Order: sequence, then C-alpha cells, then structure tokens
Amino acid sequence: MDFYEVCGWIGSAVVLVAFGLNSWEIIKTGTLYKSLNVLAAIGLGLSAWRTHNRPAMWLEVVWGAIALIGILKPGKKKSPPA
Repeated sequence: MDFYEVCGWIGSAVVLVAFGLNSWEIIKTGTLYKSLNVLAAIGLGLSAWRTHNRPAMWLEVVWGAIALIGILKPGKKKSPPA
C-alpha cells in the first residue's frame, strides 16, 4: 500500500465519519463538519490523482473548495422569527 492509497483510505474514513456524526446530530454543519470534508477531499483527491481518475479528482477539488469557502465565508445567521 503506497502513500496515495493510504490517503484515499483515510479520506474515505473521514468523509464517512463526518457524514455519520452529522446524520446522528452529534455535530452540526459548522466549521468542524466542513473541515472534515476538506480533509476527506484532500485524501480522496490525492488518491484519484495518482490513479488518473480525473472525474473523481475534480469532484474532490470542487467538494473541497465548497467546504473551504464555507469555512472562510460563513453564511448569514438567521434572525429569530418575529
């Protein structure tokens, strides 16, 4: 098992953990969730790049970019109903 395969396995585990924790309402879709998505996208993207799987690699680039933008530019807070 080489470095890129390890990155892919770690990325897969991280995305599943993030999804599970969010689905079970242990974490919200805040900075932690988005950070886990960035880490997962990096691992899976490296693995896809190494194996020349271009569609999967671009999916991870976009996925990671969306999560990173969400971290750097958080949405507006909802005001309480009147």
